[in-house]
Parts: sequence; structure tokens; C-alpha cells
Amino acid sequence: MRQIRSVVMTADYKRSWIGRQYRAAIAAGITFLAQLETESDARIAAIESGNSIASTAANGHATSFSNPDSARTSPMDAASLCGEMLREYETVKALLITSGIAAPTDAQIYAEMVDRQRPVRGFTTDFSQIRIDPVTA
Repeated sequence: MRQIRSVVMTADYKRSWIGRQYRAAIAAGITFLAQLETESDARIAAIESGNSIASTAANGHATSFSNPDSARTSPMDAASLCGEMLREYETVKALLITSGIAAPTDAQIYAEMVDRQRPVRGFTTDFSQIRIDPVTA
């Protein structure tokens, strides 16, 4: 059975986060995918260290850390968001290719990723009418 996991953040936040990563990729002169992977690596490192970076400095090489608090996005949620967006990137790229675009650009992938972020309008806890047919080999 396939489990769908999505980070519980607003669609507006996800769109803004995607935009920030896209702008960072352009500024750094790297691909959008490379930027998403770099951000993901940084978030995983934050979880492994148990700390979050509170501030940095440039030539003095000063970095200060803080423990995550409940008022901010936790490092685990940030890492989950990165993972979700990496999967979204691959899905969108594949969809664009199957729609006839042989080599989708970062701009096309970015636009589609932003467009696919939809707010939740409602939910249910009553799944009594769902029928799942058993898979037979």
C-alpha cells in the first residue's frame, strides 16, 4: 500500500520556499535540482547535529547554533519539506517530458512546481465507504 506523506505547511509557504530556492539557484549559477539537493543536505545535517544555525558571519568564520524551538519550523519538518520538493521536482520533470517537452528548463519545472501547490480546503475522517480491491497475482 502506498502511503502519501506531505509536510503540514501552507501552500503559500511551500510556494515561497520553492521561489526562494529557485532564486538562490539562479544567483549561484547552479541548476534548480542542485540547489534543492544542497538545501536538503543542509537540513539533514541540522537534524544530525541536533542544533539549528542561529547566525553566521563572513570572514570571521563565526557561526552560532541554537536548539530548535516550537515557534519555528523544526529541522525535521524542514528536511521533510526538502524531501517532498525533491520528489515533486522529479514528478514535474517527468510530467513535462511526457507532455512533449524533451528537456524541461528549470524555469518550466519551477513554474509547474509552484502551480501544483494547493491549499487544503477540507478533510474527512470517515473512510467507511472506501473499497479497496485485493491485489491478486
